Amino acid sequence: MAVSRQPLEEFLSAGHLQLGDIVLFRRKGSFFAQNLTRFTGDYFSHSGMIFATPHTDRGFTKTYVLECNFSGVDITPIDRFIRKRGAYVICIKRLERDWVDARMRKTIRGHALNYIKAEYSFRTLTDLFFRTEAHLLFPRRKSSEHRAKALERNLRRGFKLPRAFICSGFVQYALFEAVKRSMGAEISTSEKEILADCYFANERWTNSLQADLLCVSPQDMADTSRLSWKYLIHQGTAQEVATQDEALAQVDMLESKSDNWLSPNTGVRTSRRQSHGARMETG
Repeated sequence: MAVSRQPLEEFLSAGHLQLGDIVLFRRKGSFFAQNLTRFTGDYFSHSGMIFATPHTDRGFTKTYVLECNFSGVDITPIDRFIRKRGAYVICIKRLERDWVDARMRKTIRGHALNYIKAEYSFRTLTDLFFRTEAHLLFPRRKSSEHRAKALERNLRRGFKLPRAFICSGFVQYALFEAVKRSMGAEISTSEKEILADCYFANERWTNSLQADLLCVSPQDMADTSRLSWKYLIHQGTAQEVATQDEALAQVDMLESKSDNWLSPNTGVRTSRRQSHGARMETG
């Protein structure tokens, strides 16, 4: 069922979200998130996975996101991200295949819980995102390769996995491993094709699958065609979107409307920035 723009509370109560949906975030007004996207050139800076909804789990009255933040792997009500209107751009993507049924979604959710309270990998974050020379000298594709090779070197030095994650690496690793384990010890040729559908970067950077899985970024998840675009949540509303370009165009439209309002004195539509400047000059 198509979802036109609707109030967020109505959207969340309608049961549109499913277990295992990938949640992409762009945080506004955050020093860390803004610097992260400036270094990487990415639009999205954080990711998570839908853990529970009132429609999929009895006893839940809210929708919860499983994420890896600075405190480690944790479960967070989605309300936390949407309470401050306009602070986050949130997009939902979904792995849509014939074999991804309700049972598989619960398997993915259950396996991801194995890593609850795993640490946030500041060491990996340093190697992956603040290798400034790589970001300055290479385009984004080459920069991703540098990040993966940095982690591959850590693995050769005895860095054991899984013990610590960055946000998107946690989502990618947990989903891939859940599907892989559900297949058992022997993986057939057809199952290898299934696993290929569960890798959300458009290329491999190293000979280490673990390193590549953990280096998948939120933007890789946004760019991949292996995940379907489903919804945009922003400015207190939610709507269906079919592509990344459509989602970002809708963000621009919503924010342009938000930046304009009717002056209470003149009825003239003016920007909030202009209005703030006028108050500063007259105050």
